[in-house]
Amino acid sequence: MPPRISRQLFCTVVLTLSVISCPPAAPGQPERRRLVSPNSLPTDVTFIAEMKGGQLKAFAAAYGALQALPDLAASKKRLENYTVSFAENKDNYYITFDPRFQPLRKLPGGGFVISVGAENDFGRNVRFTVTKTDFKVIKRVTLI
Repeated sequence: MPPRISRQLFCTVVLTLSVISCPPAAPGQPERRRLVSPNSLPTDVTFIAEMKGGQLKAFAAAYGALQALPDLAASKKRLENYTVSFAENKDNYYITFDPRFQPLRKLPGGGFVISVGAENDFGRNVRFTVTKTDFKVIKRVTLI
């Protein structure tokens, strides 16, 4: 069973990314998609992405694994500090957490501090491999 994520986070992801396809458009007309609950959304909403349930379960497992890292500070586990990317093959999902860019900081005596490697003040660049059959994290790689 994948680790638990907050109900609010799960509902936000599901409501943001849930889409139902409309019937095929007439020839020469652009494809149209209808949001699950069109009356509850503002008219200026832009479709961002579509995710399948398995992808969301893989995300939940990977996010739970990120939260469980004992050597990562709590401030570096905040989801808003990351861009999350998804990839897959026939057996696994690959969920990558890439921390947001840390700007250069000037040193008191001159020069700059730059972030080199997999970790900065916002988080750690890490990829989790999650199986498609049981949604278990089978591998973690810290990326440089």
